[in-house]
Amino acid sequence: MKKNRPQTLKEKRRNLIIKWLLYLLVMAASFLFMTVFDIAVPLFHIPIAICIAIYEKNELTAAFMGLLCGLLTDVACGKLFGFNGFMLTVVCMFVSLLFLYVLRHNTVNYFIVNAATTVVFGLLDYLFFYAMWGSDINGRIFVFNILIPMLLTIVVSPLMWLLFKAIHHYFGIRKEHFMAEQSEDIVRE
Repeated sequence: MKKNRPQTLKEKRRNLIIKWLLYLLVMAASFLFMTVFDIAVPLFHIPIAICIAIYEKNELTAAFMGLLCGLLTDVACGKLFGFNGFMLTVVCMFVSLLFLYVLRHNTVNYFIVNAATTVVFGLLDYLFFYAMWGSDINGRIFVFNILIPMLLTIVVSPLMWLLFKAIHHYFGIRKEHFMAEQSEDIVRE
């Protein structure tokens, strides 16, 4: 059995570089998947941004990754540039602080936060791009352009959770725990 030894500075740097390269690779692959297919596809960048916000301890890093994922979603979906970027930036910063101070890192909390975020994004998208302009007369746009991608995003989110959990487990920085020992040789007066 291998003992947990402290990581050297070189190992920490190597793991950090590999972890961020894997994050960017997953984001690029999901962007390609979203742009190649012309059918209703899940919005992969919402669960990706939320996973990064949960696992990274810095809220500014989470906000930046939320901005990047939101802008990629805007480009892939052909929406107004910056709409999802702004919203996902705010959501990721809030989620990062929420998981840092209030919630535990478990699957149920992730699913609740991810589902709520996906539903809010879908409803705001429908409100600002279709309902406000009176484009959706019989509800077909809501079902095919909003509801189906929303449901697909929620269904795909467990895979993203498992993927990012594995990346963080194998390439994250290990916490070092120290225990104080009391000496038996202390003379008390």
